Amino acid sequence: MTAVLSEAMRRSLAAAVGLLAAVPLWHLLSESSTGLAGAATVAQASAHSAVLWSGLLLCALPGLLIAMVADRDAIENRVRRLLTPLGRPTTPVFTLVLSGGAALLAALIAHAVMGGLPTLIDSFAQLVHARYLAEGATAGPVNQHSEFWHIQQTLLTQNGWVSQYPPGHVLLLALGFKLGVVSLIGPLCWAVAVCFTTLTLHALLPNLLLARLAALLAALSPFSLVLSGAFMSHIPAAACAAAALFFMVRARDGRWWHAALAGAALGALFTMRPLTAVALGVVAFGSALLSRRAALALIGVAAALPMLIAVAAHNHHYFGAATRFGYQAALGPAAGPGFGVDPWGNRYGLLQALAYTSAELTALSLYLFEVPLPLVLVVGVYFATGKRTASEWLLFAWCMAPVAANLLYWHHGLFMGPRMLADVGIFWAALSVISVVGLTRGLRARTRVAVRYSPRTFALATVMAAGLFGGILLLPERVASYRLTPERRALLQAPPVDEPALVFVHGGWTARVGMRLAAHGMRLDSVETALRQNSTCLVHAFADSFVGGGKAAIRLDFAPRADDLPQITEISPGNRIRVVANEPMSASCAAQINADQAGVIDVTPFIWQGDLPGMPARRALFVRDMGPQANQRLIHQHPNRRALMLIPHDQRVALVPYTIAEREIWKRTGK
Repeated sequence: MTAVLSEAMRRSLAAAVGLLAAVPLWHLLSESSTGLAGAATVAQASAHSAVLWSGLLLCALPGLLIAMVADRDAIENRVRRLLTPLGRPTTPVFTLVLSGGAALLAALIAHAVMGGLPTLIDSFAQLVHARYLAEGATAGPVNQHSEFWHIQQTLLTQNGWVSQYPPGHVLLLALGFKLGVVSLIGPLCWAVAVCFTTLTLHALLPNLLLARLAALLAALSPFSLVLSGAFMSHIPAAACAAAALFFMVRARDGRWWHAALAGAALGALFTMRPLTAVALGVVAFGSALLSRRAALALIGVAAALPMLIAVAAHNHHYFGAATRFGYQAALGPAAGPGFGVDPWGNRYGLLQALAYTSAELTALSLYLFEVPLPLVLVVGVYFATGKRTASEWLLFAWCMAPVAANLLYWHHGLFMGPRMLADVGIFWAALSVISVVGLTRGLRARTRVAVRYSPRTFALATVMAAGLFGGILLLPERVASYRLTPERRALLQAPPVDEPALVFVHGGWTARVGMRLAAHGMRLDSVETALRQNSTCLVHAFADSFVGGGKAAIRLDFAPRADDLPQITEISPGNRIRVVANEPMSASCAAQINADQAGVIDVTPFIWQGDLPGMPARRALFVRDMGPQANQRLIHQHPNRRALMLIPHDQRVALVPYTIAEREIWKRTGK
C-alpha cells in the first residue's frame, strides 16, 4: 500500500508518528472545551510519559557504564547464544508451541489475576446479549419493568433488548456459553492471533531469528495478554486481523482461495470492529491493486460481502437502517466518525484528534511490554532513517491504518491501555522488536566515542536494563492493578443463590433516574446530558413526569456542553450527584439521598450471571432497586421467587431478606 507514496513521503509519515508519540500534544486537551474526557486523558498521559522518560534515564545510566567498561564482543556473543535455540524447531512446531503457550498464559492471567470476570461495561452489555443467544432467544424482553435491568451500552428496540455492539463478538461469546468455556474465548483467540502473526513474520522477514524473536515477544505482550481475559472484542478482532494479513501475504502467489480467506477474515473483523476492518481493508485492497492483482482484490471483497450484509441486516432489524450502527442508535448522529462536537458536548476537532492520538501512542509505548522505552518513537525513527523493505512497510501500514482511522473517531479510551489500537497490538509489538533490533544493529560495531564508549553496546545494554526494570518494577505493578481484591470481587461476582429469587441490588440515585429515563424512551446521550448539566433532584422530578407519559412542566438543560456544570457532591464512596446552590430539596429527593448513605452497589456486573429477564426461574434474577413502591409491583409479577436484597456490608456485600433491607434502606418512606 505504501508503494503509492514516495520514499521521502513514507519517511516523513514515519517521523510524524514518532513525533506524535514523543511530543506531549495531549496538553492541548487541558482546555475546558474538551471536558472531563480531555482532563482525564491529560492526567493519564502525563503519568505514562513520566514513567517512560524517567525510567529511560535510569536505564541509560547502567547502559552508559556497561558501554564504557564491558567487552562488546562478549556481550553480543552471549546474546547470540541465547537466541540461537529459537532457530532450531521447524516452523510448524515453533508456531504450535508458541500459540499453545500464549493461550495457556492468557488463560492463567484471566483466571489467576482477573478472577475470570469482566470489569468493563462493554463486556457486561455483550455478555447479557450473548446469554440470550445461548438460551435460544435473539434478544431480551422490552416491557414496563425494563428500568429494573436496563444498563448502559444496551438498547431497548422494537425487536428486543440488545447490546449496542456489532453482532460478531456477541455470537462468539454465545458459542462460549453454549460450550461452557466463555472465559476462554479471549485466550483461544489470542492463540489464533499469535499463530497467524508468527506465520506472517516468517513469510515477511528473511532473518529467521528476528522473525521468531519478534513473534515470541509479541506473544508475551502484557497489553494483549491482559485484554485476552477482559471479555472484550479486541482480541478476537486481533485474531481476524492477523489471519487477514497472513492470507493477504500468501495471496501474492496468485491463489484465489488465499484472497478469499483474507477477505473472509476482514469480513469477520467487520462484524466485531467495523472501523478497524474498513481501515485494514483499504490497506489490503490497495496492496492488491498496486501488485496488479485486481482480480484477487475483487475476490477478497466478494468473500467479505456476506459478513457485511449480515451486519447490515442486524442493523436494519434492531436499529432501523442498514448503515445505522448501535452506537448511533444509542448516542445519536454525533456518535459517528468525523470532527465537531461529541455526544457529551466535548469539542473534537483536528487538534483534539492529534492530541488524543499522541496520548494513545505514548500509552502504547509503555503498555506493549511494560518497559521504559519510547517504542513508538523507536518505530518512527527506524522507518524514517533508513531504506526499509516492502515487507516492513506493509507491517508499518497494517499498524498505522487503525491509528489513522481513529483520528476521525471521538472515543479514545485508555482503560486497560490504548485498547482502540489493540486490534493490531500484536503487530505493534512485533514491529517494536524489529525496530529496536534494526536500529541497534545499524550502529557500527567498531565505532567508539571518547575512546572507550561504544554506542552499539550502550543501546543494547540500555534495552536490556529497560527489560529488567520493567520486569522487576513496572510489570508487577500493572498486574497488581488488575488483580481482584476480595472487596472488588464482591462487586463483580454474583453471590450464589440456589433457589428462584428476585435479588434487588441497591445502586446509586443517578443510576435509578438515568435508567428510568432510558427505559422509557430517552436516548442515552440525552440521559447523560440531563444528569450532567442539571441537578440530580431536578432530573428526578422530570423523570417522574416523563415516565408518567405527560408533558413535563419541568425544563431541563439538554444543550450539550463540556463546562460550566453544576457542582458535584458525594453521597457515599463513589456515589456522586449534582447540586445547584440554594436549590430547595424536596422530600422525595431527600429520601433518595438518605437511601444511599450506607453505600451503593451497581447491578450491572450481576445481570449476565443470573437468570435473564423473561427466562425461566432457576436461580437469582438480579434487578435494580427502584424504591419500595416500584419494587412491590415487580415482586407481584414474580410470586415464585423469594425477594432478597444485595446491600453493602463491612466492605463486602450481603444478601438479606427484602423486607429487612427495605426497612433499613428506605426507612419505610414509600418513595
